[in-house]
Amino acid sequence: SPAGNRLAYLSSWVSLNQRSLALRVVDISERGNEARTLAEGQPLYFSWAPDGEQMVTHIGTERIELQLVTGEQTSLAAAAGLFPAPQWSPDGQRLVYATADNLLQRLVVADVAGNELAELTDYSNRISFSISPDSQRLAYLITERATSANNLGPLYVVDVGSRRTREVTDRPVLAFFWSPDSQKLAYLALDVVSGRLVTRWYVWDGRRSAP
Repeated sequence: SPAGNRLAYLSSWVSLNQRSLALRVVDISERGNEARTLAEGQPLYFSWAPDGEQMVTHIGTERIELQLVTGEQTSLAAAAGLFPAPQWSPDGQRLVYATADNLLQRLVVADVAGNELAELTDYSNRISFSISPDSQRLAYLITERATSANNLGPLYVVDVGSRRTREVTDRPVLAFFWSPDSQKLAYLALDVVSGRLVTRWYVWDGRRSAP
């Protein structure tokens, strides 16, 4: 957890004779504390709140829930899009996750009660994203469903306030990370060098990319 007093982990679980995963949390500030099971399902992604008192989970590609470390649960969305872990804004007041209906999937910003505040983009296939440390911008890429890689696609950045979007690169990107000051974005892309397919790191400064 952000405060370092708790540890959350996923462990094997069996539900209705089917293999599954359990999200468990244990207080490591004192010896002898037992792990508490907060949620169960597969796949299961989770993200700590900045205050370390709760987590947001994405379970079974369906449910998005808040999980208090004391065991209480709150449902935020019953129809999730294809994406990995939800994310918190650094101040703990907003969440970023993807929802779905019969027509499309949408990447949204919501408050901690699940009230939608803004739609950042709609998409098909799978999305991966990362909000900047200052919460002003969000980087994302779209991966084709048939692709075996977790992340592989062009990289975009959207301004959270205006929803204005720009393409950072049309190269297939595998991973991306914001700088601590939110001014730059490092990304790992596939490239062709001397006829060979290689991976190369680039840094985008808001205007252009450089290896």
